[in-house]
Amino acid sequence: MAKKLLPALAALLFLALSLGTALAHESREDEVEGFNFVVGFLVEPAYEGLLNGVSLRVTKAAEEGAHDHSAHDHSAHDHSAHDHSAIESAVPVSLQMTTDVEDNGGVNISLTTDGFRWTPENVDGANVDGEGHGHIYVDGVRVGRMYGPHYHLTGLEPGERELRVTLNANAHNELTYNGEHIEAIETIIVQEPSHSHGMEIGYVDADSAMSVDVNAPAEADGAFNLQIVPRGFTFAPQNIGGAHKPGEGYAVVIVNGEDYTRMYTDWLRVGDLGEGTHAVEVRLMSNDHFPYAWDGDTVKASTTVHVHDDEVAPAAKESPVAAHEDHHHAAPEPDEGIEQTLLVEVTHIPTGASRVMTLHAEFDKPGYYKANFIPTASGQYAFHFKGKIEGVLIDERFESGPGRFDDVQPATDLQFPVSAASTRELESAVRGALDSAQQAQDAALRIEAAAMDAQNGVARATTMAMVGIAVGAVGIIVGAIGAFAALRRRN
Repeated sequence: MAKKLLPALAALLFLALSLGTALAHESREDEVEGFNFVVGFLVEPAYEGLLNGVSLRVTKAAEEGAHDHSAHDHSAHDHSAHDHSAIESAVPVSLQMTTDVEDNGGVNISLTTDGFRWTPENVDGANVDGEGHGHIYVDGVRVGRMYGPHYHLTGLEPGERELRVTLNANAHNELTYNGEHIEAIETIIVQEPSHSHGMEIGYVDADSAMSVDVNAPAEADGAFNLQIVPRGFTFAPQNIGGAHKPGEGYAVVIVNGEDYTRMYTDWLRVGDLGEGTHAVEVRLMSNDHFPYAWDGDTVKASTTVHVHDDEVAPAAKESPVAAHEDHHHAAPEPDEGIEQTLLVEVTHIPTGASRVMTLHAEFDKPGYYKANFIPTASGQYAFHFKGKIEGVLIDERFESGPGRFDDVQPATDLQFPVSAASTRELESAVRGALDSAQQAQDAALRIEAAAMDAQNGVARATTMAMVGIAVGAVGIIVGAIGAFAALRRRN
């Protein structure tokens, strides 16, 4: 009975994990033909002894001309549900802005305010004098909200751009004072990205305990406000890209396994992602772009956001990448059919054990592939993809670890209240018991053999003694007869 229940329990646990855990996958763009690989375990965190597998997503850049700009109504970025008409502030409020355009195309925005409080927790609520949030506009199109004095804007098309930030009340009304809009406007020059300031390979150990929690309640329009609670960590947007200082930095937001944007404060507005379940992960980063780790694990938190069809606002493109989606490139295209031409070699790095596996296309998910297996040992794994995609030779190796996808964890991490021994521990214990039993059996056989030898020796000695006694008796008898015969001759 227990044997029949184990697979069912494992399947249920696998399903629960897959629904409730964000995917911390490594992304890499191949140097050949612009293929992009997103690689990890099917379910992360991955645990030994539970059904899992290799997860692979392959996309390529859309062809020129494939993006139809006419499909986007740029005037629809302002949600009709929000009244943005200006209201007069009853208290003096002022605003100043500075910007820093990075060579990867990102823009760091810093605001200095007077007489104003940032209150993301009160967004959509009643207006209160002197509090609220900010709205960001690029070339007249609203692309995001600011919930604090620092913000990282991505996805801007290269060239001259007008950046405008307004201060808004809780109910999104633009604020004015003495009849003047409280806003800051600056013209910036965005260069073609020369390189990415993504996560570096490796990690940096925190000097003291560090952790982060995440909360992401969905809103009516399919967007959500992401709140994180870091511990042992301080946001330092003014030092981003500088030297490492223990315990400070920024956060990276990963949505559905792909980098989304940075967080410079503990609140972020994430725009409409469309219908479905979206995996959201937040990682704490150092100033020099390395993920923080504590006690051997990357400092991160994950959650899922469920967006139903009736919650999606088609016109809601209010996200840090809205300008990128609307003005720059079409979304990457999934690459289909590569299960026929690509294999994956899975290696357990600590032991060197490896196996070549076949990839299978995931049903109704173009560009997604998997190779199911049960990792029977914890530790670091490598996925090595070999073959061809559209005739191009592919030889890509991905290793688990901090800053990439997760290592396999011992199953004891899931067990409560009593941690059972792992499969490897049971095998080791059984093997040890069998060895001990075999040794005991061998010793018993040796003792039995010695006893038999001793018994045989006693038997031989007894026989010899009896023979000796018999011979002695015969001698006595012969001697007696001889003595009797001698006496008769004398007489």
